[in-house]
Amino acid sequence: MIDISRFNDEYFNLSESELRDRKDKLLSYGIGYLDDTMYAIYPKSLIVIGSKTGTGKTEIATQIAMHNAEAGKKIVYFALEAEKYEIQRRIEFKILSGILEGKISFQEFIAGKYIDSYTEQRGRTKVELKKLDSLVFRYRNHSNYTVDDFLKDMDDIRFIWGIQPDLIIIDHLHYFDWYDDDNRAVKSIVKKIRDTVLIDETPIILISHVRKIDKRTYGLVPDIDDFHGTSEIAKVATQAITLAPSYKFEKNWGYKTYMRVLKNRYFGSVTKYIAETYFDITNNKYKDQYILGYEDKGIFEPLTDNEPSWYRRKRYVENSTDNRDQGCRNFWD
Repeated sequence: MIDISRFNDEYFNLSESELRDRKDKLLSYGIGYLDDTMYAIYPKSLIVIGSKTGTGKTEIATQIAMHNAEAGKKIVYFALEAEKYEIQRRIEFKILSGILEGKISFQEFIAGKYIDSYTEQRGRTKVELKKLDSLVFRYRNHSNYTVDDFLKDMDDIRFIWGIQPDLIIIDHLHYFDWYDDDNRAVKSIVKKIRDTVLIDETPIILISHVRKIDKRTYGLVPDIDDFHGTSEIAKVATQAITLAPSYKFEKNWGYKTYMRVLKNRYFGSVTKYIAETYFDITNNKYKDQYILGYEDKGIFEPLTDNEPSWYRRKRYVENSTDNRDQGCRNFWD
């Protein structure tokens, strides 16, 4: 017999209970544009974030992880690409760099250049790191790691380690091993991860590569069909985000990065916009303010009127034609 549902007392009672429970479980991104457009990270969300190799996927993942861990949320970070402790070192560097106002580089930091320097600042960094004790990491420690290994690890984390995560981050999709046709295998992996979200009601952020494009094609950010492997990646997800740096630096703001929400099951109208965001090198985080606009034949055009009501963290710019790079083309590869 099939299960059907009606607008009856059972629905009204369960709906109210679910909404109250959901309200208590909402998380935030800690990035202005994403918190405006997505409002929150919902319990049953599978959020895919895509960009080209070396263009900030891990940076955005660590910022979201840190932001929620600072709020006391339990975060499990699966670092499938990184060597052991690499993500922790990245976070340690973010904090130390913030204390030193961006005076050091990550390359020199991981090379040990500052091991005997900045003693007082490194001490302050350790204090801040200990506040992130609700953030745990699982590094890939053998050559073959499948989605079934991930599911087993999650059982161990819950039932052996006793951790009931509020958010899971997988960095990233294309470091799972598979033994099938690429498109079919990737689709199967994403569906298994989506099933896990629905069963456990724990949101997952899934980092993904995007494919290379024809350089004759203009585009500020990758599109929904550009996820590497298959467009089914974004179709299975509840939300999909892509980003691409413009490699242009603006004094007091940082490096410009274009972001776009390509899919939001709960608020579809946001997908027509693109945001110019700013990565602040003094603390290695995205600034809260951004400029909202749209793409016209590969050119970013800021909104001048009809701004949506959710555009709360707007960056106000005086003499914008002098201070900003208007008409910037970006091929993101």
